[in-house]
Amino acid sequence: MTAATMTNSITLGLTANYCKNWTVVQAIREILANALDTHTKPAITWEAGVATVTDFGSGFSPNGLLIGETTKTTNDIGQYGEGLKVGAMVLLRNNCWIKAESLGKRYTFTMEDSIVGTQVLTIYMDECQTPKKGTIVRFACSQAELNEAKSLFLAITPRDRYDKNILHHAGSIYVQGLLTEQLKSILSYNITAKDAMNRDRTVLNRDVVSREVRNILRQTKSYEAITDIIRACEDEGMRDSLEADCYFTPEHKRLWKKAFSDLHGNKACLTEQQSSRAKYLGYKCITLPWSIRHTLNIAGVKLDHEVVHKDASRSARVNVTASQRAILAKARAILQPVFAPDLTTKYTVRICKMQSDGERDGKVIRINIAILDDLGKTMAVLFHELCHMVYSHADCSAEFEADLTHYGGKLAMALLTNVKTTPKRVKKGVSSLPCPSIPIEDNEVAEGSENPEKDGVVTPDPTPIRQLIEETEREIARLEREIASQAVNASRDTKPSVELCDGCNHLHGDEDGENYYQFCAWANGCPADKETWVNIKELTSCPIVNPIK
Repeated sequence: MTAATMTNSITLGLTANYCKNWTVVQAIREILANALDTHTKPAITWEAGVATVTDFGSGFSPNGLLIGETTKTTNDIGQYGEGLKVGAMVLLRNNCWIKAESLGKRYTFTMEDSIVGTQVLTIYMDECQTPKKGTIVRFACSQAELNEAKSLFLAITPRDRYDKNILHHAGSIYVQGLLTEQLKSILSYNITAKDAMNRDRTVLNRDVVSREVRNILRQTKSYEAITDIIRACEDEGMRDSLEADCYFTPEHKRLWKKAFSDLHGNKACLTEQQSSRAKYLGYKCITLPWSIRHTLNIAGVKLDHEVVHKDASRSARVNVTASQRAILAKARAILQPVFAPDLTTKYTVRICKMQSDGERDGKVIRINIAILDDLGKTMAVLFHELCHMVYSHADCSAEFEADLTHYGGKLAMALLTNVKTTPKRVKKGVSSLPCPSIPIEDNEVAEGSENPEKDGVVTPDPTPIRQLIEETEREIARLEREIASQAVNASRDTKPSVELCDGCNHLHGDEDGENYYQFCAWANGCPADKETWVNIKELTSCPIVNPIK
């Protein structure tokens, strides 16, 4: 080697074993990254096996070819200042030539023997006519290799985005716009922290990536991205995704809450496991990873135990009509004998507005006023909550189902047993009344049956049941009169507190006097003469029927 040759060359200590896992694509990646770091739009062409990359930056001097000499900033893709040198070495290792031109000099890259016998990267320089700015790099490669390298850069191969740093496709992590690694993620992200990747730009620091993605999601204003994340996290297969491990406090809470509500409706809540109580209240329970559940809860979406507590706290009193009170009284009167032996504690019924039909909170049973016009629904809710009160078993459990069965049977027996019946003779298998036939036991004989062994079927007399219903209706009528009496009394200045006796059917008021009078009707009607009325202040017993209660 002549002295002239030595003065026009730079020998670097890069052997062919450096970055030995890199391919031609990784080498081209470094050359493209250098062009993009000039913050100009590079021109990239390929023709007849030769790729040309031209940028319009400030160019580089021979000093920039030394290892460690760099003008890179934190906003650049590169950071080590050796991208062009290493890229050239990898190309030469794969039998691809490379040349560069910048600021009036041409650089030819070769691998030559060193004084220790190992081939190292050597760069020859000579003068040429080039523009005063920019850099031109030419090298041999296939078109497929060039296209694959170009696809790694968002600036060269744009992708659909939700916003600046969130991309539509799944599983890609970009660092400063360069695709670095494929991860299991619902969406793709472009992060800015260079410490997230190693020198090979292939292995990521997962803690740094999680931190950066958390910040991106915390700041995002993309309703579509939020919706897609929530929807995907419901799939058990994505419970170990990158997003499922990111917890944060969102800056735009309303967007997260709206996305959840639009997906599942306003009556939905978050749950770790399916909550039977929340489902019983009519909520749609959504199971999500802990981190997403935490984020949505901060955004205002309720957890299952929160909606149950919220519903239980709705105990505001409401105006209850006399007929509604009568229906509730009737339901309690029918159910009381069924639960009386086992219900050792007193309970209170409160009527309020609530989302569910009813619920129990300790010794208080709350019933939704919306169902109080329906005796059947009122009895069903009261029956259900009284079953809870006796044994405190949870909804939808096997124990509670057993409780329902047990007390349901007792309720049926209260109506059908211990009632004297008068069986009638009927033809076998035929009932003359609209109630089910009951087979005769071995020691039972149908009254009047000439051949009981053949008849074998009797039908219970429904008269006692009708009597029970009539007695209940009379009790309801009495309660209605009592409520009406209390309502009238409450509107008077004197506000006397008395109840009508069982035989009273009428109330009369003296519009002119200060006192209010109560009259117990005679069998033949009410006397028109006021002299026969009785001042309730002096009334201690009913002069016609029986004492006032």
